[in-house]
Amino acid sequence: MGKIFPLPVKGVKFLLSCLLLLTLFDLVATVYWISAGLAIEANPILARIIEKSYIFFAATKFSFVFVGIFLLDKFKTKRNRLIFHASLSMVLIYVCVALWHISGLFNYLL
Repeated sequence: MGKIFPLPVKGVKFLLSCLLLLTLFDLVATVYWISAGLAIEANPILARIIEKSYIFFAATKFSFVFVGIFLLDKFKTKRNRLIFHASLSMVLIYVCVALWHISGLFNYLL
């Protein structure tokens, strides 16, 4: 059996930074699409919040994301592989969401 090398902590920090940027993109795109009347929020909890206030929606969304990023960052050295894979999974999910927004933009423009 080969020796298992731990994944670098810097990799987790990079993924968490990407997650923050992708969340910001998702937030801006979601508010744009909904305010233009071209989409609805897919998350039923956030859908009720965005109906009330875009500011409260943004604050709520970032609160959830910041708590998640804080927890992933806090435990990155204790459970390095698990945190790396959890962070990578979240980034991949948000990349798919970003691609969904971009494809919607292209469909809207064309």
